[in-house]
Parts: sequence; C-alpha cells; structure tokens
Amino acid sequence: MSLNLLAIPPKTTATPSAHLAAALHAHIAAHFTDAHPAAFDGDLARLQEARDEAVHLDGHEVGVRRVEEYYALLKALASKFPDEINLAFSWTLSFPSSTSFFSSAPSPPSSPSLSTPARSSLSHAPGGFTYVAHPTLAYERAALLFSLAALQSQLACVETRLDTESCKRAVGAFAAAAGILSHLLSLIPTLASTFAAAPRTADSDLSAATLRALRDVMLAQAQECAWAKAVVDRMKDGTIAKLAARVEALYASALEHAAAKGADAGACELPKEWQSHLGAKRWHFAAAAQFRKSVEDLGANRYGAELARLQLAQAHIKKALELAKARNVSPALAADAKSLQDVINSSLSRATRDNDLIYLDPIPAVAQLAPLVGVSMAEPRLAPDIKDPSALARQLGPLFEQLTPYSVHLAMSIYEDRKEAMLRELEETKSELEADASSTLQSLNLPGSLLALEQPLGLPASLLRKSDEVRLSGGLARLQSIAADVARVAASDARLLDEIEAHLAAEKEEDDGLRRDFKDKHVGNREPSDTAARELRRRAEEFAQTLQQAKGSDDVVRAKMDEWEDVIGVLDGGEAALTAFIPTGAPTTAPQSSAQTLCVSRLRRALEALDDVLDARAALLSEAQAQAKADDVKPHIVAAQAQQQAAHEGAADEAQGAQMFEPILSEGMEKYERFKEEMQRSAHEQEQQLEAIRVSSLSHPLLSRALS
Repeated sequence: MSLNLLAIPPKTTATPSAHLAAALHAHIAAHFTDAHPAAFDGDLARLQEARDEAVHLDGHEVGVRRVEEYYALLKALASKFPDEINLAFSWTLSFPSSTSFFSSAPSPPSSPSLSTPARSSLSHAPGGFTYVAHPTLAYERAALLFSLAALQSQLACVETRLDTESCKRAVGAFAAAAGILSHLLSLIPTLASTFAAAPRTADSDLSAATLRALRDVMLAQAQECAWAKAVVDRMKDGTIAKLAARVEALYASALEHAAAKGADAGACELPKEWQSHLGAKRWHFAAAAQFRKSVEDLGANRYGAELARLQLAQAHIKKALELAKARNVSPALAADAKSLQDVINSSLSRATRDNDLIYLDPIPAVAQLAPLVGVSMAEPRLAPDIKDPSALARQLGPLFEQLTPYSVHLAMSIYEDRKEAMLRELEETKSELEADASSTLQSLNLPGSLLALEQPLGLPASLLRKSDEVRLSGGLARLQSIAADVARVAASDARLLDEIEAHLAAEKEEDDGLRRDFKDKHVGNREPSDTAARELRRRAEEFAQTLQQAKGSDDVVRAKMDEWEDVIGVLDGGEAALTAFIPTGAPTTAPQSSAQTLCVSRLRRALEALDDVLDARAALLSEAQAQAKADDVKPHIVAAQAQQQAAHEGAADEAQGAQMFEPILSEGMEKYERFKEEMQRSAHEQEQQLEAIRVSSLSHPLLSRALS
C-alpha cells in the first residue's frame, strides 16, 4: 500500500447478522397479522448471508459488489419495514478522538447480546475501538456506505501508479470513494434526526464537516493520480502544472473542512497527523505546480518569471517539509518533499546563475505572475447501483414479497386513525347536544310538569310508591345516621392506627436505647426491633392504605348525598311534599282556557319533535359507525402501490412513504363529511325545538309559576 496516500480506516460492526434476522422475525410476528414469520425464513437467511459477506471485508475488489448487493437489499427493506426495528446497529468509529492513523487495528471484540435494549450508545472496547450504536436501518445503510468508501480508498492505495493503467484504476477508485461520501452528505438530514434523539451519541464519522473533508481528500488523491499519469505519459509541463495546481486546491479545501467546528456541520474528528499530512501535500503540490510552470517559462524564454516561480516553489516546499516531519506522518512524504526540494534548489541555482550572467531579465513580484489556474481531471463518481439500487434489488430476487409494504401498512393505519377520530368527534358532539337538551328540559321541569298538568287527578301511583319506600327505609334521617356512623368508625380506626404506630415507634426507641446501653455486654439472641416488628409495620401500612381508600369512597358517597339531599327529602316528606314540589300535582278541577290548551298542544308537539331529533341523531351515529366498520381502503392502496411500482420499474418511491396515498385517504374520508354536516343540522334543529319549548312553557301560567 502506498504510504504517501491516505486510505480511510474501515468501519467494523459488533452486531451479528443473526441479530438482524431475529429482529425482523420478531417484527413480522408482532406487526403483520396476515403473515407467519416462518414463511420468510429463506428471505431472512439470504439477508443474513448478504450482511455477513458485506461487513467482513478483506480489502479485495470483490467486496465492492458484496457491499452494493447488501445495500440494495437494505433499501428494499425500507418498503416493507419501518426505520426502527428494535435492534441497535453498532459500528466502530473510524476517527475516534486521539486515533493514530498509522497504528494497526486488531479484530473487533465479540458482539453484545441481542437482549441489549435497542438504544443508541457510545462504548469503548478493548483494543482501542470506540463503538456507536443507533437503532435505525438508516444508520446501518450510512455506516455501510462509509465502509464502502473506505474500501474504495484502500483499493486505490494499493495501486503502484507506475504505469498508465494503474493510475487510471487509482483515479477511478478514489473518485468512487468521493462519490459515495458526496452521497452520504445528501443523507445528513435523515441522519440528523437519528443522532438528535436523546440520549444518542452522534457518529462523528458521518458529520457534514468530516464527510466534506474526506470527500475532498479522495478527490485530491484522485487528482494526484491523474497528475502522476500525466507525468508518466510525459505530458507538457504547463498541463502538469495545471493538474498540480488543482491537487493543491483540493488539499486546501480538505484542510478547511477539517478545521470546521460549526454547529451545522459538526466537528471534524480527523486526527492531527492526517491534517499534517494534508498540509504537507498541499504545499508539496503548490511547489510542484510552480516548478512545472517555471520549466514552461524557461522554454518560453521568460527567465525572470522562471526565477520568481522557483523562489515561490522553494518557499512552498519548505512549508511542506516542516509539516512532513510532524509526528506519525509517513516518512515517505518527507522523502518525496526532500526529493522535490533538491530539484527545485538545483534549478534555482542554475536559473539564478544564468540570469545574472547571461539574461539579466528582471524578476517580477509574485503578484505580477500570471495566475496558475488548475484543471480538474477527477470528479465524484457514484456507482449506479448505489445511486438507484432498485435494479440490483430486482436482479437479486424479491425479498419479503408476500409482506404488505410498510408504506401500505402505514397508510392503512393512518386511515383507521382518521376514521376513529371522526367517530369520536361525532360521539362527543352527540353527547354535548344531549346534555344541553337534558339540562334545558330539567331547568323547565319538563316533561314532569306537563304530565302533571295533563293528568290533574293526583300524583302518579309509581311516584307515591317510591315515596313510601323511602319513608319506610328511614328516609333522609336514616341516610344521615349511617353517614355519621361511618364517620365515627373511620375516626376510631384512625385513632387506633395512630396508637399502634406510636407503640411500634416507642418499642423501637426503647430497643435502640437498650442496645446502646448494653452494646459491650451479652444481650442474647434478641432480634432488633426493625426485624422483629417488620410484619407488624407492614400490616400497619396496609391498614393505612385501606383506610385512605375507604375515605376516598366515603367522600364520593357524601358528595352524592349532598347533591340529592333535597330530592330525597321531598320523597321522604310524603304526598304533601310531592304535591308542593310538582306543579298541578294536587287534584284540581279548574278548567283551562283555549289559549292555555293551545299552548300545551304546542309544547307537546315541540317535545315530540325534540325526541325525533334525538332519535335521528342516534341513528346517524350508528350509520357512521357501521360504514366505518365496513370501509376497507386496502384494495385501493394496494392498487396504487402496484401502479407506483410499475411506473418505477418494480420499485416504489420510498422517499414518499405513505404520502403517496394521501389522495386516496382524503377521498375516502370525504364520504364521512355528510355525517358531520347532518350533525350540525341536527344541532340547529335541536336549538329551534328547545327555543319553542322554552317559549311555550313560559307562556302557560301554571307551568311558568312552577319555575318561579
């Protein structure tokens, strides 16, 4: 492996692939009632095998395809399962704090148990590994892509770059790594919500600043390989200078991102030796670009410009050497810089001598030199199967084909929630309207006063029987006596419990005192008070809780008695009290006028109309409940899902999720709007009838007298 190029340290996982299969198996059993988990054992085995091959890489090119295949399967899972499946995916940090770039990494420790709660955590393992775990498939995909970028960088670094084909392969691998890192940057919003969930620790490898820095490092090294190819192919010095200038610009950009500390981008955790390496590379290629441009100036007889550029190159390579000598930086970097410095110094000595003795060309200031504009030969390159893995997923074969897609499952759940909310709203409106009608009729003493008016032969026999039952049972006085007895017994129980607790406390205090007095003498095997009286204290606590609960029940009964005391008193008072309480309850033979008769007739019709309104409202709610129970939106959603898959050649647009079915859900809920409208009309009709009842009741002298 080349020691003057950087390879991204790979991530390793501590989560066994069998745990992923087990988590999916449990999720199917818990959330898919129309499918049995055993029917998907083959799919689970395929997924487990694909993950095993993708996360255990040995640095060979075949690993790229394994990662792409597992990534395609993970993306396919998104259409069937939610992002969180109760499994924490644990991955190492490639750039933990105080990581040494050139230190060797041992094998990861054994994985945690599946019973570990699926929560995010940060842990340190033997061997210097730092693990970050997050319970989302999105994090598993992101960590996998990061590992793929690391693999591509390793493949590039093993190239010798001594021939054109090797340089091309290195350029392609570094560009592929940069493309993956750029793609990861587009996933930052999704990952941000995962990392923001407390108490989760963010994966610093996936911060925006770190990804931008690594992307530019990979691009710089790809451009460096293109520069090396140009050198091998003996291209013109001016072209090589422009290529080197672009290398310098990319390394400078990587250094800028490596120093980022903004809250929006997150801190970059690249180790100091990486930053020293990047700085040395930057000034090395700044010097190389000026040197190559000076050679072109010499060929064009621009001797002063040649000297100015050589002097600038000398200053740049001096900075590169200072950084290359930092601790833990590859010695190959310093050797390359020293070699270039020797060439620059030699050329500068020769150019200075020739210009002083022969050309006498004025040396321009650095600001007067023509700017050296770089030419890019490397751009981020994202593999088609990473950009859109649906084609590869279809090629690998269907996975969990018989499961209802998660977006369909979610859309159906949303629709059911909306129906339940609509029914609750109708039920609450119905209850409120009925309570309002009941309250209004009660305030008008209806329909009881109307019945008494229409039947002036005395009180109803059933009412008189109830009154007799109340009086024979002891009436209000009996209830008050029972309440007083309950209060007396409760007070007595409370006092007894207080005495018990006081005795226990006194006994403990006496025992503690004796033990202090005779601590140096033999006291036998007498148990401490806390031990001997433990059962008594436990029973005392149980009695206290029982008394507290009984007091709550007594308070409820007392409140009910206070609320109905007046009515019970009327029943206890017998026929005379009832006659006084209910208007026209006493026999009367006074004839009603025609106006009064008409008023009673209007009142009776209004009451009957109100009953019709209440019955119609109850029937309306029953109809809405029956329609909601029979309403099945699944066929429409499944059909829309099939159309979506056909439009996308077999893969639905996962980014939309359940939102793609919103038109179907909205259309389905429109048919319930009529129930809301009819409920509002019912409320208006009820108000009209209540107003008519109120006017008719107040218009009759006997009925209005009962309200005064």
